[in-house]
Amino acid sequence: MDNLVSTILITVVILVVVFLILREVICWYWKINERISLQKEQNLILNKILQEFKNKYSLNNNSDTKEVETTNSSNEETARSSEEKHNEKTIVSKKILKSFNYDKGILEIEIFEINGIPSVGDNVYLNGQPAPDGKYKIKFMWYIHVKYGVISKVSLF
Repeated sequence: MDNLVSTILITVVILVVVFLILREVICWYWKINERISLQKEQNLILNKILQEFKNKYSLNNNSDTKEVETTNSSNEETARSSEEKHNEKTIVSKKILKSFNYDKGILEIEIFEINGIPSVGDNVYLNGQPAPDGKYKIKFMWYIHVKYGVISKVSLF
């Protein structure tokens, strides 16, 4: 019985060692480790490009702005004590009403001050009325797709 247990234990240890060696050989042969490191590097580069793109094409440069103040209260209703609910404050966030000249009038977009760029869910007005459905060019290579007076998509083409 001791001989059987020791044989099984030695066999398992040998199989684990062989597996680890073969795994490294297979990863080396198929360049899996190199691919992973290249993908990590690509992700870093893409994040840098995204930050530069946001900084370069932030729509704060040459549009008229008006501030609109809105309040958002927390929708989280969890089992909190009455003191915590009493001390809860409403979050005041500013929205900026940005104006863009459009061939059919003035296009205004309510944009949160935090990001400063139009995003899905922002309200859009054309000449003071909710903008009709369609695609609007707001800047060079910046388009918004509007549905029911709200941005449904932001695209570059």
